Amino acid sequence: MAQLNKTDQQWILQLLKLFGAIRYDQANKLLKLKFPYATLAITIKPLLTSRTIKSSEGYLFSRSGKIDDKIIEAIDLMLLIEPDISQGLIRGKGEPVVLTFFKWRKDKLWHYDICPISYGTEIAVSAKLENTNQKYRMIVFVPEKPEQMEAINISCEHCFVLKNNGNYEFYRCEEED
Repeated sequence: MAQLNKTDQQWILQLLKLFGAIRYDQANKLLKLKFPYATLAITIKPLLTSRTIKSSEGYLFSRSGKIDDKIIEAIDLMLLIEPDISQGLIRGKGEPVVLTFFKWRKDKLWHYDICPISYGTEIAVSAKLENTNQKYRMIVFVPEKPEQMEAINISCEHCFVLKNNGNYEFYRCEEED
């Protein structure tokens, strides 16, 4: 019998510690980004058997993990943008940024922040991000309604993502290299 790769398991544990819970398909994609030949079912079986993690209704959970819909959506967006996970993932420490990841663009490592915007908080979000370091940074705003896009005013590179019939649509994603 082949020996299990504990590094694969450590990666899943690290993700669950960071996020609390992730969908099974997200865990599979993130595992494949880090370890292209790994199989999620084989990787998590000993973790489930030992009750180190839990599985329910298509999600994997840390022992005390709970589903955070903003994080789940941020992970979906991150995967669409194709992060360089070797550079790390950071869970936001509070509003407005919920997830930060990195991506190489040409020869520069860019900092990407996923920022959901609750309706009516546009001015506060703009103010909180006003003094954000702008060099090599992209803020990905996720408004609840299209009209919120007009109320966001920041000077660093940014784009908007709206969910329409289960699909994400990117707007005004002007990238400078």
